[in-house]
Amino acid sequence: MRIDLADTRAASLATAVQCVMGGLGVTLIPQSAVPVEAVRSRIELAQFAAPRPGRQIGLVFRASSKRDQAYRRLAGIIGDAIGAEQPVRPVMEGTR
Repeated sequence: MRIDLADTRAASLATAVQCVMGGLGVTLIPQSAVPVEAVRSRIELAQFAAPRPGRQIGLVFRASSKRDQAYRRLAGIIGDAIGAEQPVRPVMEGTR
């Protein structure tokens, strides 16, 4: 029986890692998931060479929110917790 790998899907990181363990290809998982999802498995781990891919995330809230100061503090806490390589900065509506 031949499995068409192009149609193989995984709904969770754990399932994706199990597929790799079963010989069904490769997967990408975030570094933060390695200790939980991959450390006990018998798979090889590799990292991208520089320049490593990345992404930007955002915390979005209404400018008129009465909690805007709390949200700004939360953004700073998140930036500190993840060791942001770039400073956390506000992006106003209509700008990028």
